[in-house]
This record gives sequence, C-alpha cells and structure tokens, in this order.
Amino acid sequence: MVQVTHDQEVIDTEAYLYIGDQALLTGQEWDFDQFLTSGKEQKWLDDRCDFYELFRVKSQ
Repeated sequence: MVQVTHDQEVIDTEAYLYIGDQALLTGQEWDFDQFLTSGKEQKWLDDRCDFYELFRVKSQ
C-alpha cells in the first residue's frame, strides 16, 4: 500500500491506521475536553465503527 500525505510525500506502507480526523496528522492543536464535549468523540467513534464493519464485510 502507498500513502500520500497532505504535502504529497509518498510513504510505502504495509498497513495503515484509520484515525478519522486528518487534523491529528497535520500538527493542528486540539483539546481533549473539547473533543469530548463538542460531539467530535462520538463522530470519531461512529466513523471507526463504520470502517470496522466495512473491513469485516470485505474480509469475509
């Protein structure tokens, strides 16, 4: 698998981690309490669950 970053850098990988928010990769500041209280936590969890279900279906 090949991954291209936001600055077009190409990285060869054998696996990747789905984190749900590119801001976590771009060095932007974020606050844990705001993450919990703003609803972003639930969105992140929902995205991960959807991704997990997709992975399960594809691998069967």
